[in-house]
Amino acid sequence: MTTQSSRKTIGRGVTRRFRRAFAGVVIAIAALCVPLTASAVPGGDPQATGCANSASTIWSRTYLGAGTVEVRYSSACGTNWVRVSGATGRPSEAGIWSAASGWQWSPSYYQSPSQYWTPMVYAPGSNCVVFRAKIVDVNSHLVDTGNLQLC
Repeated sequence: MTTQSSRKTIGRGVTRRFRRAFAGVVIAIAALCVPLTASAVPGGDPQATGCANSASTIWSRTYLGAGTVEVRYSSACGTNWVRVSGATGRPSEAGIWSAASGWQWSPSYYQSPSQYWTPMVYAPGSNCVVFRAKIVDVNSHLVDTGNLQLC
């Protein structure tokens, strides 16, 4: 025969085990969410988020008569983006891809500003990115980098 007090003891033991198991699940889920910071949201603007403040150029090439294409990386945010300069007033566009974020493209400019950049992709450390830029040069020829990969 079970008494009222023994039922309460069994109930408290089950409740404690459930709480511990639930806390473990919550911690595991939270750990999965940690790498992506608020500033590193794919598609974000590197200037507006502050990621550009800790950025360095990891690839750069100047195309005569077209402009300069750079791939930038922010170690603080774990993000990459393409920056294009010198294509002022001419058609151009740029894009960048990572496995975590997919493709992110700049607007397709009919008349490019003096400098612009793509939205960011999340690719921390040595994760690979693929990028591409298309710029019409001063002689009205299309300069296309093709898809280039950096790891």
